[in-house]
Amino acid sequence: MDIKAKAEAEAINTLQMLPTWQHKKPAWTDWSTSRAIREGYNASVWVYACVEKIAEAACSVPWHVQKRIDEDEWGRDEGHPLEHLLDNPVQALPLLSGRTLFQILTQHLYLGGNGLWHVVLSGGYPVELWPLLPDRIKPVPTKDGLIDHYEYTIEGQPQPIPPENIAHFLFPDPANMYWGISKMKAAAKIVDTDLEAINWNKSAMQNRAISDGVFTFKGVMTKEQWEEAREQVRLQHQGADNARTPWVLGADAAWQQMSMSPAEMDFINSRKFNMYEIHEIGRAHV
Repeated sequence: MDIKAKAEAEAINTLQMLPTWQHKKPAWTDWSTSRAIREGYNASVWVYACVEKIAEAACSVPWHVQKRIDEDEWGRDEGHPLEHLLDNPVQALPLLSGRTLFQILTQHLYLGGNGLWHVVLSGGYPVELWPLLPDRIKPVPTKDGLIDHYEYTIEGQPQPIPPENIAHFLFPDPANMYWGISKMKAAAKIVDTDLEAINWNKSAMQNRAISDGVFTFKGVMTKEQWEEAREQVRLQHQGADNARTPWVLGADAAWQQMSMSPAEMDFINSRKFNMYEIHEIGRAHV
């Protein structure tokens, strides 16, 4: 047996490397782009700001087609059909400009980890580029580890699309060779924590009818004593000049706290740290 034949015989077949349940079945994931949009992009100012900053930068890049002039030099191929296609992905839909196409692609990538275009071919050449919703499409691998087709679901019905009609952009997932991983997935708990802090603070401000605490007095008070104590609290509490100043009451008064103050919860510093962690996720691929 020659060296080449021996190497081929000893080589690990791709089929042996893939779980048998994956053959001819869509590669699914536990993360969804719609969830990232709903619970991150639409809910968190930090997530929205990060994604839009990156998307605006990406869609502002001018895309040109170049051709080789000689061995060491390339030059722009003016009027190339691909360049025109990237500027005008769908002739019948002027609202879908090239800028919008790349903006949607970037949003899908950072929120869901995958961005996909449906490439419409005519005579073997691309004539239209349609952005697809990542949650509706999944790759279906072949026995030898390649992509047999993509399965796109429309109104509950899966429709097969040949791989040559799909442009698939992704952030590689070390645990899944067919489907990308979202940067939002790593930041999901931080985003949830920040949103809970905002909701808690909002509820606290909306429910100020519940006092932060009470003054208690030993013994039974007469109406006159109660009115006098109440007036002292009012005079010492109202007005900006009295903010956070100590109160003084007589008659063995004791203060009993009933809720935690914003200072104790340390909302501002906590949210700053959340913002830093979310921004770090966005900076990972910039």
